[in-house]
Amino acid sequence: MGSFAINLNKTSEKGDRYRRFLLIISLILVGILGVTYGIFYLIGIFNEWVYVISAFYVAAFVYIAFNGSKTALYINGDETALEYQLGFYRRAPIAILWQSIKKVKLGPTYLAFYKRSGKRKVIYLGWLPYAKLMDVKNNIETLCKELGIETQHAEINREEE
Repeated sequence: MGSFAINLNKTSEKGDRYRRFLLIISLILVGILGVTYGIFYLIGIFNEWVYVISAFYVAAFVYIAFNGSKTALYINGDETALEYQLGFYRRAPIAILWQSIKKVKLGPTYLAFYKRSGKRKVIYLGWLPYAKLMDVKNNIETLCKELGIETQHAEINREEE
């Protein structure tokens, strides 16, 4: 049976997503710094603790940013499971076991896995370039056909004007 491994680190969209990740983390850092300064202001503490805690927040930001830049983004599939890592903050990859899947719906920019238990897991891939998106969808469809899992293509509904 076939397996596939798609590396998503070399896409230009990873850079855009990483910049957005850094921006969100930066805004959170500024908010936490503002709240901390406000608390110290209300209590009346204006000594070296303000600088120590600010330095701690900046060090935490640098650590998170460094780990995010080293994150490997990928989608791997074989006859046992589909494993993927698409986010910067998640340490462990997510795995979907094929034996628990009854149907896979291939949407324009997403993949929906319908489990035998009635739940579904959706992977949003709209940030990928078209060529990578089609590569992922074609590999998953081929693997599903080999495993005997039903696949369904989602229709794009366009409203007429």
